[in-house]
Amino acid sequence: MTSWDDRFRQGTYPQDPDPSPILRSYIGDIPDGRALDIATGTGRNAVFLAGSGYSVDAIDQSREGLRIAREKKHIIK
Repeated sequence: MTSWDDRFRQGTYPQDPDPSPILRSYIGDIPDGRALDIATGTGRNAVFLAGSGYSVDAIDQSREGLRIAREKKHIIK
């Protein structure tokens, strides 16, 4: 079985997917503040939330996914 690190490293999983449609539909109803993105992967939802003004903590077991997510920080600012 291929690990998530391998999937992210090999590019077999999109590195810049759109945020969850469900999250997008509820963003106006969620109070401002902090967000926790568990199993962030490449950070699709964390980046979206940060860009919407939230302070986001993102965690994942994949170091490669977190590396990709960290590289997206420049998108937010």
